Amino acid sequence: VMTRDNNETFGYGGGPGGPGGMRGRGGRRGGPGAPDGGPPGESRPAGPGGQGGARTMLDPLAQLTDPNRPLVAKLLSVPAWRARYLAYVRTIAAEQLNWETLGGRAKALAALIDAEVKRDDKSLYGYRAFQTSVEPAAGKAAGRTPALKTWAEERRASLAASPALKGPWPTVAIVRAEAATGDDRALVVKARPGKDVPVARLTLWSRPGKFGAFSATPMFDDGKHDDGAAGDGVFGARISTDAKRHDLAYYVEALTADDAAAAYAPVRADAEPAVHAFKSSK
Repeated sequence: VMTRDNNETFGYGGGPGGPGGMRGRGGRRGGPGAPDGGPPGESRPAGPGGQGGARTMLDPLAQLTDPNRPLVAKLLSVPAWRARYLAYVRTIAAEQLNWETLGGRAKALAALIDAEVKRDDKSLYGYRAFQTSVEPAAGKAAGRTPALKTWAEERRASLAASPALKGPWPTVAIVRAEAATGDDRALVVKARPGKDVPVARLTLWSRPGKFGAFSATPMFDDGKHDDGAAGDGVFGARISTDAKRHDLAYYVEALTADDAAAAYAPVRADAEPAVHAFKSSK
């Protein structure tokens, strides 16, 4: 969602140096830097970074073919992992870059430090710049560093326009989750994929407790996996925990053919899974 670090993410005045490279020449302290975006008072050879605005609007799959990012390229070359990553980016863009969500948090944090910033007589940019760092001043063009609201809205729009995030996207919902009949340490989960985009497979991911890796359990709509009638569009699976644990964290993944696109329920998947608390054994 963001470029490598915040300096490069929010710097619209010019591009950062690429890996191993440095920024361009800056201006005299107190004055503007050169067009290639170096910080004031620095003179360094430029790297292959590109322009700052373009970097801020980096495509989510831009590093898929980047020879300087071999691990990222290898991870994103696995279709199911790429589909998961893009689903996460969509969720972040929809939720965390929505100014109705982000704005309230940003304003609250700004208010928390406002008095301290105002008293700071050694600030590099001054209190006036701080006052417009969350939302831009009315009628004034954005400078080298835009307000957080400006960046969030532009970044969200750029992600929505990215071919990698155009969809179509599957959907999935958890229909029911309940303790298995006759087994007080097992959980039966039923889920239904949406009909607009065909889904090739559903997987129930689970783990006991709050920590550790999730394990995958295939879900079926065959009438043999606690799913109800075969072919009714509801998929089922059963998962168990040991007697020392009293809860199971879980979420459902829906993948289209060739693992091209993914959807999750709950939507934040392993970051905020659903949790079933079993009754303590006596």
